[in-house]
Amino acid sequence: MRLSKHPLLVSGALVGVCGLWACGGGTISYRHVDTPSGEVHAYGAPMNTQYALEFEPDKELLGITIYEHSVCDSIKMQVVNRTRETLEGDRVINETPLGKVQIAEQVDGKVMCEQRFTREAQVSLKLGEAVYPIGKTNAEGRVGVNLARRLDPDVYGAPEGEVVVLLRPQGEVANREVGRVPLSELTARERRIAELVAELSQILAKPPEAMTPEELTRSYQLYAQLRAIAWYDARFQGLQLRFWEVWHNRKQIESTENLSRNLKALEESKELLRTASAATIPLFAQVGINSGLVNDRMLEWARWEMLRGFHDHPELCDKGFSWTGMPDFIGIEQKIAGGYLHFVYGDPFERELGDMCNRVRGR
Repeated sequence: MRLSKHPLLVSGALVGVCGLWACGGGTISYRHVDTPSGEVHAYGAPMNTQYALEFEPDKELLGITIYEHSVCDSIKMQVVNRTRETLEGDRVINETPLGKVQIAEQVDGKVMCEQRFTREAQVSLKLGEAVYPIGKTNAEGRVGVNLARRLDPDVYGAPEGEVVVLLRPQGEVANREVGRVPLSELTARERRIAELVAELSQILAKPPEAMTPEELTRSYQLYAQLRAIAWYDARFQGLQLRFWEVWHNRKQIESTENLSRNLKALEESKELLRTASAATIPLFAQVGINSGLVNDRMLEWARWEMLRGFHDHPELCDKGFSWTGMPDFIGIEQKIAGGYLHFVYGDPFERELGDMCNRVRGR
């Protein structure tokens, strides 16, 4: 929107001095004058809160993490420099700057907001007509249950059924259904995880320099499948470090505990996140970026997104990787992930991503 160069008269008031007239002068009045200086967006109150579940199923154990997100109005705000003018008749006799003021103009859309863990919510499992309370979610929205011990024999007596997850958020009195777990998938998932772990372990047992291009590609494919269905599994987590040693061509991933954070890069990722489709970035990553959370899962997600981008578009490596090239990088997922890694590791990690890029190209 083009901003007016002319001040806007906002309000005026008559004040009597020596009656209705100034001593020896005209009427004294006041007015606010606003000079536009820019536009920003603000967000309204959260509404239409929705819940999303992430399952960690094992043969007997079931971990559940619950996230929530709402929708907020996006409100266009005009920023003005406000001045209070004192007038004697039509003549301005004093000006007092009042600073910047935001004025709401219009609601120009809706955005996802308030992405966070669902904390202190009561979770229950329903099987048939029976309801089994299993506890409240912790600070990271998680609760777990031993299925065999808690639900047996109902679970294993009805392998073709499904468990319904019920949630009662803080302040509410009724349960709401937020997800279902088909019991028949648990055994099949366990079998597939074991197969993938065995094959990936065999490939990663070789030194990186002894791996053929085909084996490198296969390790990427197997890792992609495992992280999609078993990111929580101890066997997969045990293979992570070895996998990243291969693709980073280094012996270890450095600790992040004592690194100074690049907060500007994090803010840029947050801004990009507001424009991304809700389905593009997993909810755990949305929560992590908005809260500046640094943990193993967030770091693995960000590194994987960068590796996936390099693998799918190796031509991006032709000119070498740089943080300044991120605006032209393919895919908003990689832009957000790259900004997050920049936040965590700072400028020097640019070289590590460049090495990964070269590794993808076989250089």
